[in-house]
Order: sequence, then C-alpha cells, then structure tokens
Amino acid sequence: MSKPRAERLAHAKRRLLAEVRVQDQCLIWTGALLRSGYGSLALRLAGEKRESRAHRVAWIVFRGPIPAGMQVLHRCDTPACVNVEHLFLGTQGDNVFDAIEKGRFRPIDTSPEAQRRRRQLGINAQHGGHS
Repeated sequence: MSKPRAERLAHAKRRLLAEVRVQDQCLIWTGALLRSGYGSLALRLAGEKRESRAHRVAWIVFRGPIPAGMQVLHRCDTPACVNVEHLFLGTQGDNVFDAIEKGRFRPIDTSPEAQRRRRQLGINAQHGGHS
C-alpha cells in the first residue's frame, strides 16, 4: 500500500532541502547530477522507486502538479538550481524559444558525417532525442 500523497510530498521536500546550497540567488542541488547538469533524486512513488529531476520535484513540492505537456524551465539557466522562484512552466516550444532568446540554441549539424553518427547512436535529428 502506498503512502498518502501529503506524506510522500513531505518526504520529497525533506530530501530536496537536505541537499541544497545557496550560490548567488540559486539553490543548487548537491546530490546526484546527470551528465546534463540537472539534479537527480530517487523517490518511491506509488510503491516503486523512480528517478526524478530535482527541479521538477521542487516544482511539485512547492507549486503543485506539472500539467501534462508542460516542462519546468529555468529562468537562471542553471540546470542544478531548484529555487522555485527561478522556475516556470512552459512547453517544449517555449523552452526552445527561451534558448534562442538567450543565445543558448545550438542548431543541429546537418552534415552527412553528423547524420551518419546520429543514425549510429539512434538519435532522431529532428527532435534531438532517441528514436
């Protein structure tokens, strides 16, 4: 039997707050990091252990559920930041637009060599994700 939602949220909040440090105005996740720089933590949800990005957990704990189709984006552009004042909800399109506006967008290399390498790795060039 799984724990009540309020109890799971309280546990997630304790885990989150136990592993942050202040850096400038960001609250930096000091636990496990993904290669991308985003914080990662394992939580038991509905009886199973799941890895979650720390900034998404922060949003859920302090702001509430993330609507379907929405992402949690960073105003500060610091992937390890879990300060909810630096986070906002947006679509994938909003995320791309934000990256373009801030000069962080890297166009996809369309050279034959890059296309061959993406095929080898099983990456969909249109979306930048795995096929």
